[in-house]
Amino acid sequence: MLIWNNNKSLDKKTATFRTPLTAAISKDEGKSWKHLKVLENDPEGFFCYTAISFVDNEVLLGYMAAERLGLKEKIPLVVRKLNLDEFYD
Repeated sequence: MLIWNNNKSLDKKTATFRTPLTAAISKDEGKSWKHLKVLENDPEGFFCYTAISFVDNEVLLGYMAAERLGLKEKIPLVVRKLNLDEFYD
């Protein structure tokens, strides 16, 4: 599993923004990636520093999530629990 900011298709002005937050699955040691899933897609958002942990059939994700313009005021941490099957939809 890979979690990253899949923003390569955005214009140069927004290419450095840390959004959207996307997941993908590889079954061949990272040679190819399938089952792309957008986890966060706020164009004004800032999503990064993801931690991943697997517990049974669930995935625990922890990451920083903030509005880009309000980064100096508050930087919340998000903790999400998703069923592993949700990454294959």
